[in-house]
Amino acid sequence: MNARKKHSFKVLQLDQLIENLHRQGATHFSREDIEHPKEEKIRHFYETCLRQFIIFKRTDPPSFKEQQALSELYDYQIYEDAISEVKFYKKMEYFMKIIGIHDFDYSDVYSPVCSRTIRIFCALVNYSIFWNVKLLVWQQYEDASVQLMQDRQKVLEREQQVESKWKCLGSVKEAKEKQAQELRNGVGEIENQLFQYKKDNDDWIREKDEMVKTTDDMNCDYVKSQTSLANGVKEIDELQSLVLSSPERVIKELNQRKEAIQCERDKILIQCKENSVLVNRLDLFQDISRAIQKIMAKVNEVATMHSLLQNHKRALKSAKHTLQHQKTVTADLDLELKKIKSDIINIENREKESLTSFNDNKKELFNTLKKIEEERIHLELDNKRIDLEIKENNRKKNELEDAMKSLSLQYYQQDKILFNQYIITVQSLKVYHQKLEKKLNPRLIPTPLDPNLIH
Repeated sequence: MNARKKHSFKVLQLDQLIENLHRQGATHFSREDIEHPKEEKIRHFYETCLRQFIIFKRTDPPSFKEQQALSELYDYQIYEDAISEVKFYKKMEYFMKIIGIHDFDYSDVYSPVCSRTIRIFCALVNYSIFWNVKLLVWQQYEDASVQLMQDRQKVLEREQQVESKWKCLGSVKEAKEKQAQELRNGVGEIENQLFQYKKDNDDWIREKDEMVKTTDDMNCDYVKSQTSLANGVKEIDELQSLVLSSPERVIKELNQRKEAIQCERDKILIQCKENSVLVNRLDLFQDISRAIQKIMAKVNEVATMHSLLQNHKRALKSAKHTLQHQKTVTADLDLELKKIKSDIINIENREKESLTSFNDNKKELFNTLKKIEEERIHLELDNKRIDLEIKENNRKKNELEDAMKSLSLQYYQQDKILFNQYIITVQSLKVYHQKLEKKLNPRLIPTPLDPNLIH
């Protein structure tokens, strides 16, 4: 009971101590070596423990301050062995205080006894177990930190690739927007021309209606003229029968009738010419109307393509917002990684504090280890959650890249179709202008009248 109260570790029986020593790697110790300890073997074992836990070697060169102090001694080379022994003893004294042996003495190395050797070895076994457990925890944290750094590097590289692709798509988008603006300007010009064509078409329709009305009136006049001509011919026949009775009067009246008939023929000739011109203009108006209908269909198709282009732009803008969100998530993951590193540093600091307070209370040490274990489990859960978030972000980025590629391909195809339709519309307008200029030429020769009307 006194030993348990005095020490922060359990003093084992000799068989248990040898078993634990062998389990910790010190297989060269036997019962005889502990019951009758020898200086050489015990010292070698202590030096091995210092190299493992304190990283101390007797062959290490002296520090700068030690060299300055030694330089003041006369022929200081003769003190080198003594200095190394003093350093070894100081390190052993410091190490023994860490593992819970506060009464370590020089004789424990050079004149070891069984009871004190057993107590020191029990403290070393206890500290070695604690050291291995914490080393395993540290290794797990180190592996998790390395894995997180690798995942972070992959995310950063992926982000750089996505950003470069985004810049490339941005340049392509600017070029496409420039082409779309040119197409919109062309569509605006076409709409203005179409509005003017509609206005001209309305004027031509009104003119056509007036011409149709005038043609109807002229046809009525023509029928009347034909009737008058038939009556005149009939009267000529009657007058020829009367020539013998009153030739002078008949000749005079006949001349008057001939002049009237000639006037009617001239009017009919003029009317026929006007009718021919009106018929040609009516055909021209019908061609213009059909061409305008085709242009309207093309303009409607261009408007539809323009609407699709706007939809693709909105989709691309949404993809940009999604990419910005992914960058924000990546930044949050970086902050969480920094937090985990800070937690690891805090855990290391707490481990150092636990080493200094190891001698005070074993129960407090157990509670501290339990808390550290809970924090380790919590950090492992956080690491798993971060790994899942990183995988989910990678999946979302891959989906976003696929969607951006699909949108870019659709954008290119729609733009190509829109440009081809614009070329077809321009060519149709050129053909239409050529036909219109040809139809509206004032030097156009009218079709001749029917020769039967002259005789």
